[in-house]
Amino acid sequence: QQPDYAYLCLYIVRNCGDGMYSFTVLNTGKDGSEYHPASFDAETGRELKQMAMTIWNIPSQRLADSTFWTLLFRMQVYPSKKNNAHFFYTKLLPSLNSQPLLSNVDQG
Repeated sequence: QQPDYAYLCLYIVRNCGDGMYSFTVLNTGKDGSEYHPASFDAETGRELKQMAMTIWNIPSQRLADSTFWTLLFRMQVYPSKKNNAHFFYTKLLPSLNSQPLLSNVDQG
């Protein structure tokens, strides 16, 4: 699964205090954009995607667990049908705070 285009995927970890963290994904590419919140422009009807998505209320021990980081970077080093955006957004990100992905949208 080698994309024929280049894009940026940036990860931001923020210490929110009291042993809790947030993890933001900034994705400028096509792969995974369907998991990011969207709205429609009232004038043009064009779909507007949020490039950034934040997972909130992550306990520090979850981010300190090397399993998360191994799975995350394995996707970058060894892209395949198993290591893809679907796995990242439906399994890996929700595991950080044990909540469904879209339940994080209004928590910021």
